[in-house]
Amino acid sequence: MSDDAGRESHDRAVHRDYLTREEQVALAEVYSESVQDVPITLREAAGASSYSVRPAGLSDADRRVAATLKRHLAEVDPPLDFRVFGSRVRGGATWESDLDIFIELEVATPATRRRIEELAWEIGFAAGLVISPFVVTRHDLETGAVGASPLIQHIKTEGVPV
Repeated sequence: MSDDAGRESHDRAVHRDYLTREEQVALAEVYSESVQDVPITLREAAGASSYSVRPAGLSDADRRVAATLKRHLAEVDPPLDFRVFGSRVRGGATWESDLDIFIELEVATPATRRRIEELAWEIGFAAGLVISPFVVTRHDLETGAVGASPLIQHIKTEGVPV
């Protein structure tokens, strides 16, 4: 699967769009390859500065930001599961990487989802990073297409609970 196709499939899975079985298998392969194929540096577009990737594992700073979001989220709707996943856990994060957070709720109304997005933006802005919440319900995981997504398996096995 090409990088563009992999990104497209990932985006579709994150937004709970239907993926065929073949797309799910291909996306799982992309995830496994991306863990092994972490770039060493990233150069700014101007080429003046280089940024090393972060070491594997969640940094203390990222853990604090995630814990802050979880604490504020508990006032809105306590999560059933809350994990950080993606490049900041794998060790491929750069200065421009977002903080991917998986949030499982019993029920997620549109108002609750909006409030989570607002909290993520406010807390991320204060910390100087973008927080990307991935909100699902228990029902989504048990009966929806998202529950069959390789992304969910990846999050459950490699995501870091906070």
